[in-house]
Amino acid sequence: MLLSVIIPMYNAENYIRRCVESLYQQNIMDSDFEVIIINDGSIDQSYQQACILSKEHANIILIDKENEGQSVARNIGISRAQGDYLIFVDSDDYLQSGQMAEAIKKCQEEQLDIYMMQMKVMRPDGSLPTELRTWNFSEEEVFSGEYLLLHGYYPSSVCAKIFNRSFVEHSNIRFIKGIIHEDSDFCWKLCALAGRIMFRNVWAYTYYYNSQSTDRKINREKLMKSAFSNVVICSDLYTFSQSRHISVALSIFFQKLVNSMYLSEFYKLACNKDISFNDFIQFVKESKRYKVLPLHGCCKSGKARLGKISINILSLLF
Repeated sequence: MLLSVIIPMYNAENYIRRCVESLYQQNIMDSDFEVIIINDGSIDQSYQQACILSKEHANIILIDKENEGQSVARNIGISRAQGDYLIFVDSDDYLQSGQMAEAIKKCQEEQLDIYMMQMKVMRPDGSLPTELRTWNFSEEEVFSGEYLLLHGYYPSSVCAKIFNRSFVEHSNIRFIKGIIHEDSDFCWKLCALAGRIMFRNVWAYTYYYNSQSTDRKINREKLMKSAFSNVVICSDLYTFSQSRHISVALSIFFQKLVNSMYLSEFYKLACNKDISFNDFIQFVKESKRYKVLPLHGCCKSGKARLGKISINILSLLF
């Protein structure tokens, strides 16, 4: 089997059909791909809609589970996948027609670990940007992940990417449970280990920006959830940089990345009037519990080094 499409689904009754139907417009035979839908405890009619879709298409695997978050759902999808390649599609997003067949062929020809494509973000009014952002990397070359990270590439979302399943399985990298921004942690680590990556400047994925979603509501609870998630990510990336067989240059890169991420989060909370002093103290204590504080290693600039020293001294007070 060529491809496994992993769809974590939560309360997407109005979007799941559009998402799934886009998968059958990729010029790939149904027998060559599978669709793994993981219903993550939806409380609307998402599961019922997915059941209807699974009766329409024999290659849909529908998994129903209690709500544990997108990370757990995606990890279940990885464990169930049988395809040579993996793609992740959120249940309210969709693929552009006719892009995957050629992309999979390229992955096979070049024996790629990761294939990067482009996405467009649908605006709240339903419109789309006319232009794609472009990368500063050639579409004709194969790059190592180390080269890309050391030359300015910053991975984020897993969407609009094709992953070699064997590479993902052997890396033993999975999504961290219970946090947000889990995509970035997953992508940073996989990119660091990848030996063969290519880019394709083609619109392959549409990200639906739902302005009414509760995920868009910025409040104290969301800010603290984001802050604590970034603490976990900083801790995980620092551990990764020390324990994996990566180069000294990459180890230093991750130290700088972690320090930069943490400094940004620290000052963002410190300057936010909605965050109480007790909230801030809790953030510092959580940072120490995860051994992010005191900050270690190199920084990107002299200003960052001063910030690191100041924060390390401040952390001694709590």
